[in-house]
This record gives sequence, C-alpha cells and structure tokens, in this order.
Amino acid sequence: ATLGEVGRKRVAAAMKLAAVLGASLSTVPARTVIEGLCAHVTETRATAVVIGKSRRSWWFERRHGSVVDQLVR
Repeated sequence: ATLGEVGRKRVAAAMKLAAVLGASLSTVPARTVIEGLCAHVTETRATAVVIGKSRRSWWFERRHGSVVDQLVR
C-alpha cells in the first residue's frame, strides 16, 4: 500500500518472473514479514525458502534492520 507506481511495477515483475521459473507465490497477511513468513513456512511444511537481499548502506540496515538477517537468525 505504501509503494509508489515504480515499486509496484518492480514487485509485479519479480512475481511474474518467479511464476515463470516455477515458484509458488502466496500473499500472507501478518503483523510483520518475519511472522508471516515463518507461519507460512510452518503451515506449508516448506523444505526450502529462497529469499534475496538488496544492497543497502550499512547505516540504513543499522537504522531499519534487515528482514533477511532476522530470518536467518
């Protein structure tokens, strides 16, 4: 809801590519990304999760954190 038009187009393109490559796509309502992802993985009994991480400056990650780093922990 907070993404601009460019952001929405990038997400749509990434989801389209994932579908073409055979990925399973789900939209999961949750309070946080980590909670939603962990609940979905547990519910579906997934054996693998592929996640990417964009390059961000060290101060941005220090200030806002990283979903990928939280998930790995």
